[in-house]
Amino acid sequence: MSVQNKRKLPVSSILMVLAFIMFIVTWLFYHTTLFVSYRPGVEDYLPAEEYRLYDSHNSSEDILRSLSDVGYNTSLISSNDLRHTSRGVQPGASWEEFVDAYGDVRARSFNAYDFSDPEEHSDEYYDTHYVYDMTVREYDEQYIKTGVIDMEKEELNIVFSFDTQGTNLAYTEQEREQMLDRYYDSYFSFGFIHGSFYPAYHSVSMDFSFYPPYETDGYDTPVLYSISIYKW
Repeated sequence: MSVQNKRKLPVSSILMVLAFIMFIVTWLFYHTTLFVSYRPGVEDYLPAEEYRLYDSHNSSEDILRSLSDVGYNTSLISSNDLRHTSRGVQPGASWEEFVDAYGDVRARSFNAYDFSDPEEHSDEYYDTHYVYDMTVREYDEQYIKTGVIDMEKEELNIVFSFDTQGTNLAYTEQEREQMLDRYYDSYFSFGFIHGSFYPAYHSVSMDFSFYPPYETDGYDTPVLYSISIYKW
């Protein structure tokens, strides 16, 4: 092998390594949430950086920085080491404590269930038991304090969420719609090959589930049974 050919090998090897690195970075950018940029929170919405659970050592797992395109993290009332949110709420908290901590936050949905009631219900029932786009304090004033939802009998699930695409982050419904439009406007399909020129669309949610006393042991009032964070 000539001296000239020997000098070319390192250059070609470096180019191959760089190409491989670029392929990996591009794949991660298009398929994961690794590069999502935190931005100042939108008024009324829970900032993305608060979608975490902290243990007794105050460490946390940032589900956005996971290499996986899906993720799950939860804390149950039966856990030996209860984890808490950035606002100090953990399983076992009362509804009043939750409202004090998250009253200013706009939730994507409030869903109430009475699993002991097998009866079919009217449209009005579903209108009051499946509520969307409202702050926790507004919901408390309109549905809990008025007795429309009876937490002594019904489970209540509150969902905060945001969506991501590449480095972009969406809180409001308008932002979500714009993000989805960009994705599907560039969607293509050629036989078995299909996809979008925009990065994959992901959703992250933080769910708080309250259970009535008859579904918990040792509690005579409704309490926060679990906190779960999902990424899909």
